[in-house]
Amino acid sequence: MSSEAEIQQPPAAPALSAADSEPGTTGSGAGTGGPGGLASAAAASGDSVVETKVLGTVKCFDVRSEDDFVNSAMLEDEPPRLEGTQNTTREKLPRQIRVNLNDAVEVTPPGYPLVIATWNVQSMNVGKLEVVKNEMESINVDILGISELEWAGTGHFESGNHMVYYSGYNALKKNGVAFIIKKTISRSILKYNAVSDRLISIRLQGKPVNTTIIQIYAPTTNATDEEIEDFYKLLQSEIDQTCKKDALLITGDWNAKVGEKEEKPVAGKFGLGDRDEAGDRMIEFCKTNDLFIGNTFFQQHKRRLYTWASPDGLRRDQIAYLCGKIRWKCLMSSVKTRPGASCGTDHRLLMCKFGLMLKKIKANPQRPKHDPGRIPPELIPSQE
Repeated sequence: MSSEAEIQQPPAAPALSAADSEPGTTGSGAGTGGPGGLASAAAASGDSVVETKVLGTVKCFDVRSEDDFVNSAMLEDEPPRLEGTQNTTREKLPRQIRVNLNDAVEVTPPGYPLVIATWNVQSMNVGKLEVVKNEMESINVDILGISELEWAGTGHFESGNHMVYYSGYNALKKNGVAFIIKKTISRSILKYNAVSDRLISIRLQGKPVNTTIIQIYAPTTNATDEEIEDFYKLLQSEIDQTCKKDALLITGDWNAKVGEKEEKPVAGKFGLGDRDEAGDRMIEFCKTNDLFIGNTFFQQHKRRLYTWASPDGLRRDQIAYLCGKIRWKCLMSSVKTRPGASCGTDHRLLMCKFGLMLKKIKANPQRPKHDPGRIPPELIPSQE
């Protein structure tokens, strides 16, 4: 049945049979005129079906009468109101029409829920980039944050069915962070900010609110106190500049062990191992900014908890985390690692589902465009 169809009034209005009012039956009103007797019932009163809408698994339609009064009928097996109730309240109730639900199409919004992940790849080249993108396709990751990229400079470029946004050190190939995003998702990007070789952020247009994701690569425990302090100051500055209404996520390699100890409302009881000094610093930072550590609130097998393993396999630690604002905690689910994903690194891919819908940006002059000059030298084939 089309979304708008005018139905001519027949000479004699046929009465609905008893089968028409029974749920799950088509009755005498069914047939070529419409599913479940919709066309015949509308024709009987001179009404016209003006719109059919599909909202998830709930389907509804509008019926416009001769006096342009629109009645919205929910297509559920709801028992008819008693005639005595109608006379008492003197309300004008919409005519109940049975429709065959199998004739409507169920619509699932694309990119919902979002699958967001983070991965320390320990350097990136052309071959590894293709491997990482293939892993994203196989496990259906929409947005992947990259740590320890080891690219110089900043920029963005198109790579197959994905967009890459990266931020590295000015001249040296060290540290580095990036986002690899599906093209269909990248159309919702409002802006991105290459802060430093340890910090990059993107902002996505969504509903009911926008989403800001910050990808980080924190200094290791071997770094100086000054370097660690500078990192947290820079991260705090980026959080302060984020819109307060945005759903904020911070993903990446924190190089800290939070451990199994519960610390409400920041950390749950499903962490891994013991907490270290870097973990204490991370907990205090999360408390200050009303953040929760998603990994610690979902009970998983230990092989789905650790994010790093030593080459000999004797040590396994949880040092990468998916954090978010406590206000939006209900949107995050199924936080776990993906042991099967591999790209030649000691770290495990960490992923979650985030239940926020995105909006497609039709026209935005500030939207990043593909610039071939910004492709890092590591990805440009040598001409010999």
